[in-house]
Amino acid sequence: MFTPKIEEKTDTECERLFRQVEAVLDRGLALAKLELANCDVLDFCNRSGFEKSGFPYYVWDVTLHEDNITDGYIARKAIIVRYMEPLTRDEKRTVQINTVAERFIRGQESIFKRTALRVLDVNGLTPEVAQDAIVSAFTKAGEMISS
Repeated sequence: MFTPKIEEKTDTECERLFRQVEAVLDRGLALAKLELANCDVLDFCNRSGFEKSGFPYYVWDVTLHEDNITDGYIARKAIIVRYMEPLTRDEKRTVQINTVAERFIRGQESIFKRTALRVLDVNGLTPEVAQDAIVSAFTKAGEMISS
């Protein structure tokens, strides 16, 4: 039975590749925030490797959300934008954007919850593409909660 050889990246290579995507996502987020002025931004990035997130190596992880109270319920639209630098050369390098729309009373289960996932290949990723993907996902969350 043939077992393919897995080529692991060096720590330096992981960091170098992560920094390239990090710069694009940071700029894309800055541009998107200009359009999404009312949302809160939570940064869960692990830009230093192993130290704080429990994920191996480098992770860019940002949540944008906005809560509104309607008829006693919290209506939340949120997106989670995540990029985790793969440890091997053969793993696909992608940015995942999870969209969540839900309605709930604090401390209780959601009475309504819809989710969506968009995956972007880092090849060809520019700040403008990242900005558009972030704004589009956040807009979609608002549409999902309104329907």
